[in-house]
This record gives sequence, structure tokens and C-alpha cells, in this order.
Amino acid sequence: MKLKKITLILIVILAVLVLIAGAVTFTSNNSIIETPKGNASVVVTGDVMFARNMAGVLSLDESPFRHVENVTGSADLLLINFENAATTSGCAVKGDVPLKCDPSYVPLAKANNNTVAALANNHLFDYGTDGMKDTLKSLDDAGITHIGAGNNESQARQTASSDINGRNITIINYMDSNNFKEYSTDVMPQANGSNPGYSAYDSDVAKCQIQDAKANGSDVVIVYFHFGNEYSH
Repeated sequence: MKLKKITLILIVILAVLVLIAGAVTFTSNNSIIETPKGNASVVVTGDVMFARNMAGVLSLDESPFRHVENVTGSADLLLINFENAATTSGCAVKGDVPLKCDPSYVPLAKANNNTVAALANNHLFDYGTDGMKDTLKSLDDAGITHIGAGNNESQARQTASSDINGRNITIINYMDSNNFKEYSTDVMPQANGSNPGYSAYDSDVAKCQIQDAKANGSDVVIVYFHFGNEYSH
């Protein structure tokens, strides 16, 4: 987790994004009719992880978001950066600060019925591709949409789209591959072709994905970006 980002564990740090523009339609006589759309609220957090000493304070019967649930629970969409593997594996591939949580804790991340977990980060693969696969399964079982990593490039590049009060919101997730150069691609793999990994930022890919989202009717496109080396400014 990085000092250059606000990464308070399990604390919501970005409040509500309100979207208010209206839509325009045309009648058969070419007159313009304004069709107003409802508001949509999106809450975005920094790093959320249940690793290290969190197991000693977490309860499966109590939401870790309980002190901010008036914000997280009332939003139309909650976007989190899930910054650890969810696995029972004991085989860490990263020697320094590998992060994992027991898969039983994953449902605690669902502080909203419409929760999206961004996975393009530097800790998802701390327990290898098997740890990543365990994480994807745990998120699926918990009903949490995930983006930013996958079993192949196509899956890792998938976006999350949600229709809220007549508005379509698309979320895209990348990590800057120029950071964490000290780790090999075996430790922190980029998704490429049929190979598993995270969604690495590429300006051409990003431009294409944003344009595609807009062309397919998305009113708002949110690009959630993970970057910066740890303990740097």
C-alpha cells in the first residue's frame, strides 16, 4: 500500500459522485424532447485489505464498514481496490510483505449490493496465479463484480457496466507496469493473450476501451488507476 495514495484500510475516502445531465431524444417531426435522467451516486475507496493483523479484529457477523455504512450502503455503486489475495495457500511467491486473507472474509467487502472490486494492484498475485484464481472464485461466490485481473488478457481487460436510474456507468481498471520493476513478471504477471495476470495500463488500449464504452451508450466512464511505488511520494 502506498503513501502517495490515501490508503486507510477499510475507510471510505472518496464520497459521492453525482451525475445530473439529461438525455435528448427526437420525435418524428424532429422536435427535441428533454428526457431527464435520475441521479446516480458512486462511492470510491482506497485500498481495502483483510490481511496482516486484520483477522484478529474482523468479525464475520459485523461489517467492517459499519461506521461509514450511511455512505457505503446508501450509494448506488461502491468501488473498492481489493488489495490482497483471498486464498488458503501457504505458497507465497513474493518474498516481502505478501498479503492474503481467508476466503471466508471476502463477503465482508460487499458493503453495497452493487460492489465492484478492482484487482489491478501489486498484491493480488502475492500467492501466484493459484491465489488469484482463488480470489476470483471467492469474489464470484460473494456476488462481487471484479475487474482488472483474470485468467487471460480478455478477462483481465473486462469492464464493469451498471445501469443506474437511467444512466450507464462503466468502470475500467489498470495498474501502471512502470512501477514495481524489482519484481519479475513471474511474481507480478501482466495479462497477455492466454496468459493470466493484471490489466496493465496501455494508452492505446485505454483510449480504445473508453471510446468503446462511450460508443455503447455509457454516460460516465470511470478509470480506476493503481500506480506509485510503496513508500514513495
